[in-house]
Amino acid sequence: MSQFSTHGILTIITLPSDIPVLVNSWNLNGGGSWTLANNWRSAVTPNSVGGIVNFTSNITSGSSVALNGNKVAGKVILGDWDN
Repeated sequence: MSQFSTHGILTIITLPSDIPVLVNSWNLNGGGSWTLANNWRSAVTPNSVGGIVNFTSNITSGSSVALNGNKVAGKVILGDWDN
């Protein structure tokens, strides 16, 4: 969490279940910049209220993702998708 204070703020906002949810998955085998569209499977950088950001698919070791400014998400998945 200490990196957020120098590289941006990640705000997680939960919404009622009737709000549409966008899921975006990290596309790299390690760290990188949140703001580069090619770093995401959907080729769109996530930054939406209620969106789900999934880092579980490719990152296999300790990595840093640079926020490059403030970001908003409804849920951030750092472990198993099923949990």
